[in-house]
Amino acid sequence: MEDFTMRILLVLGLISIPIGLTIGQHPEHEWIEGFAICVAVALVVNVTALNDYQKEKKFRELQDSYNSSDTVQLIRNGKQKSLQINDILVGDIVQLTTGLVLPCDGVLIRSDNLEMDESAMTGENDSIHKASVSACVEELEQYRHRKAKQSKQAKTATSHHDVRSPVVLSGTTVQSGSGMIVVIAVG
Repeated sequence: MEDFTMRILLVLGLISIPIGLTIGQHPEHEWIEGFAICVAVALVVNVTALNDYQKEKKFRELQDSYNSSDTVQLIRNGKQKSLQINDILVGDIVQLTTGLVLPCDGVLIRSDNLEMDESAMTGENDSIHKASVSACVEELEQYRHRKAKQSKQAKTATSHHDVRSPVVLSGTTVQSGSGMIVVIAVG
């Protein structure tokens, strides 16, 4: 019992019982007040203890589920493994599948119609189409070629999504498709 108010109430309730029995005008009834205070304190202490126990139990369940269920498929030293997200290292090749919340930053080396939800990072609601590094380099060359032709002609508006990005960030979610990344940052 760490609450100072509960301690004071308990002491006063315990003092009130003998006072009610000896000094009161109606000793057969006046001890009930002190007893009721003690019962109320016991009830509050037990409810608080039960509530704290339930919170602790839920916290441990969440901690256990976080530690045991968050695994990813990856390739390390040429061998395919299934490891917890806490064990990912820079240089690992991680398999991306729909629904995976990325536990690390990486660069795509393979992408099959990969769409990412980056709203946690950027605030944008639209899914972002991602491509492998080689596909992005090709798109960049094509984009530069188009821009060179357009600079001779009329100016047109451009978007920051004209060339897809091969970079995926921790905390973003795979909306659809699949891919593989080389991990460049963890933690």
